[in-house]
Amino acid sequence: MKEEKLLSIIVPTYNMERYLSRCLDSLLVSSIIEYIEILVVNDGSKDQSSAIAHNYQERYPQSVKVIDKENGGYGSVLNIGLLNASGKYLKICDSDDWFDSEAFRDFVFQLSKLDTDVVYNSYSKEYLNGKSVKMKSPLDEDIVYNTPYLLSNVKLSRLLCLPEITYKTAVLKECGFTLLEKTLYVDLEYITYPIACVQSISFINCNLYRYFIGRVDQSISRKSMEKNIHNLEKVIDALTTFYSKNSLESYKEKLVVKQLAEVNTTMLCTYLLSYRMSRKNIIAVLNDKLLALKENNKDVYDCMRQSKALPNRLLNTYINFPLSVYVLSYVYLAYLYLKSLL
Repeated sequence: MKEEKLLSIIVPTYNMERYLSRCLDSLLVSSIIEYIEILVVNDGSKDQSSAIAHNYQERYPQSVKVIDKENGGYGSVLNIGLLNASGKYLKICDSDDWFDSEAFRDFVFQLSKLDTDVVYNSYSKEYLNGKSVKMKSPLDEDIVYNTPYLLSNVKLSRLLCLPEITYKTAVLKECGFTLLEKTLYVDLEYITYPIACVQSISFINCNLYRYFIGRVDQSISRKSMEKNIHNLEKVIDALTTFYSKNSLESYKEKLVVKQLAEVNTTMLCTYLLSYRMSRKNIIAVLNDKLLALKENNKDVYDCMRQSKALPNRLLNTYINFPLSVYVLSYVYLAYLYLKSLL
């Protein structure tokens, strides 16, 4: 009988020939390779991504598996990756991102001692100019690392994000969710839906994930978000449906409400800073969106009003722009306007 791997890593790949080798090299650490399953899911790439991935599969047949499929979007990649994952735990590493290899060795060693539903690690954003920024932890209290906690006994300021989160594979399969396909921003579904089934959590003191920021075609860039705003709205609708149809414990409900407030704020900021619409149309859209929120999801609306994250969200919308006096002034005026609507 084939021995279960400790960790399955899904590597979603679409036209990433420039970055894929960097990603895979960071995962193939000789001292821990026997514990790792790497699922490279090629989503119909038109470049050499598939050939690169198959080369790694030939060199590391016990650890690398390539799944070639027709293009179906990020959600379809994670859906098929989860179906094929055999490891005790599951983590995602986007193909333009990478792991710190030394941290990865420690992470796997610590993970082998744990048995909780979800495991946290820290991460850094890596920018095109070489700048690296370690991101703030969602913890609102001191904890003991590598120790199991009931999720209900941990004070989190928000849901864990994709680079931070490792799920027990059995928990994901127990949840039975399917992510939207041919849709961007479904990572928001992936970090939200399992909350219904997660009961325990551990924290590994390890800055593992390197999140690459700055590609022109990156889905979180301002231009991409403006172009694909309908995708974000589709995901918001799916998350709202999940929230309304599931009777969550109060502490889980608060986390999901915060998540919905954050995502709705991102959507409103994208409209507010749009170059594609007239000011008149933007104001009409914002008023309609806020009225609908106030009437149908008042807890989310109230959370947005009380949030202090709005200025940062507006700045993040300009992620590919230098922070000039003009940009900061415009963002500040946009902030004042949106606050007045709320």
